[in-house]
Amino acid sequence: MPGDPAHSIGSLANDFPPRSEADWRALVDKALKDAPFDTLKTVTRDGIAVEPIYPAGDVKGPLSTRPGGTAWEIIQRVDHSDPDEANSQALIDLENGASGLALVFSGAPSARGAGLPVDEEAIKRALAGVHLGMIEMRLQAGPNAIAAAGMLAGLAPPDSSICFGVDPIDTLAATGTLGLDEANLGANLLDVASDLGAQGHSGPYFEADGRIAHNAGATDGQELAMILASIVDLLRRLEHSGADLDRASAWFSATIAADADQFATIAKCRALRLLWRRVLDASGLPFHPLPIHAETSWRMMTRQDPHVNLLRTTIATFAAGIGGADSISVLPFTAAHGLPDAFARRIARNTQLILLEESGLARVADAAAGAGYPEHRTRALADVAWRHFQDIEREDGIIESLKRGALQARIAEARAARAADIATASLPITGTSAYATLDDMPVSVVASSNGATPALEGQIADPLPAIRDAEPFETLRDAALAHAETTGTAPTIAIVAIGDQADYGPRLTWTQNLLAAGGIAADIVDDLPDWDAARDAIGKINGPACLCASNAVYDAFSGPALTAGGSLYCAGKPRANLENAGVDRYFAAGMDVLDALSAVHDALGVAKT
Repeated sequence: MPGDPAHSIGSLANDFPPRSEADWRALVDKALKDAPFDTLKTVTRDGIAVEPIYPAGDVKGPLSTRPGGTAWEIIQRVDHSDPDEANSQALIDLENGASGLALVFSGAPSARGAGLPVDEEAIKRALAGVHLGMIEMRLQAGPNAIAAAGMLAGLAPPDSSICFGVDPIDTLAATGTLGLDEANLGANLLDVASDLGAQGHSGPYFEADGRIAHNAGATDGQELAMILASIVDLLRRLEHSGADLDRASAWFSATIAADADQFATIAKCRALRLLWRRVLDASGLPFHPLPIHAETSWRMMTRQDPHVNLLRTTIATFAAGIGGADSISVLPFTAAHGLPDAFARRIARNTQLILLEESGLARVADAAAGAGYPEHRTRALADVAWRHFQDIEREDGIIESLKRGALQARIAEARAARAADIATASLPITGTSAYATLDDMPVSVVASSNGATPALEGQIADPLPAIRDAEPFETLRDAALAHAETTGTAPTIAIVAIGDQADYGPRLTWTQNLLAAGGIAADIVDDLPDWDAARDAIGKINGPACLCASNAVYDAFSGPALTAGGSLYCAGKPRANLENAGVDRYFAAGMDVLDALSAVHDALGVAKT
């Protein structure tokens, strides 16, 4: 009965006998049968070993600086190139739950070909009717950061909450150009801080942006190391120019990329807190928090089946909120198609509102504190990131590392390893490389974006690329669509299914999904009881064909060779008795899917885009 102590949650828990790790291990060993226990362990891209179970972690107090019950700031991007349209979007966002705005200017790496003009009149128009003293503001202007900061400072009342986003090192990493005289960089930044401070703005003035590394394919540890290295380099230059480090260390904020790897994002946000404290301790500086802004990952966004992005960004937002981010921006689900319309912006905004207001995620400060796995991953990631940071330090700091190409080379290695996993579908992309659909629901955008950051003069380093994981598969899909428009027929392969559907069904579904990832339709030829019927059917196919049967049916094959009107493929791993069947290629888990689909495109006469 309600209120009866005998039926309380505590009493219910006491009804279950205590279980030890040894009890759990006995059940696991039974389930594994002859498989080794180590098969349950995984290793992250940073080389962190992940066990299948953890005891409770040590509770050393919350890492988040956001007190329990305090919501993170809901930041909406303002990136339309027309200031009046941008203003309309901003006002709608603020009227419907957003608590801050991120002004994204043309030329910034995060603008991806769009963005506000760097012009004071344009900023005034974009912010008309916005009460600047009542919201949080963030600036993303890349090489124009100092100019944009000065313009906004003159418009906003003193003590407004503004992250001015001056980020010369991130500009260097993204464009290859520092944008300022390297020899006088510290003095120039000190002037910026002095000018903004004299106008009554306390900052933070400077930004360390992990999105640059993340979008180039970096691991989480490399992303955090780049953030640390950027702050430390600028602090040294400010100190050399006469800045008081006790004050200057409070002039910084950081941005991380939040992706759909939930525990990785939680750990990344929490690890940055540990790393920041380590930097302050090593420098003999008093502690003060580093404001952390999270934006959902551009790298994880897809053009194919873009509604899946709603799931990705929700998970990413959840993880950043649990991890303790002070503010979060959600990329609208159509971002990979261009500038989002009102509906996509609304969904991005409401993703945060639902997690805050209905799920109550902000009610607990650092909800992951004391949980064994998040605590382990947080501290292990912090250690890995520190080692990456030390590598950069041994290269005379991040600017020198970038100029020499050393940091780019390490990130390129991580990017190549990630790309290999994507190509083999061991890192599947739902809706693109896995469970792809040939009939995407159309989406609307306000304007397309070329996705590029304009080249700047005076490059002193090779810029890091900004790459979405799905791009190689999207290239195949674009080629297939172009082929259909040109020929009037979608690229198609006949799948010859032999035997009972109950036996070949799972393999058939897998093969259809594989082909769909390349925009290739399947024409199913079934009700074939044996190889003789299959041989007759294949002989009538005018084009490529793919065999699909159970292993038992494959084992029963005997010559002569099968003759198709085009290439002959086989769904399954190579088998000795099929060597003389005339099979050109096998489709099996673990293969290079991109290479296989490209070969099928060639066989179908699909031109590359």
